[in-house]
Amino acid sequence: MPLMKTKARKTSALTRESEGNDVFL
Repeated sequence: MPLMKTKARKTSALTRESEGNDVFL
């Protein structure tokens, strides 16, 4: 899932808070 990984990288700041909630799901 390259698209999901790219989205998580773009919002690494917001993703860091919910690391494993909206990114992994």
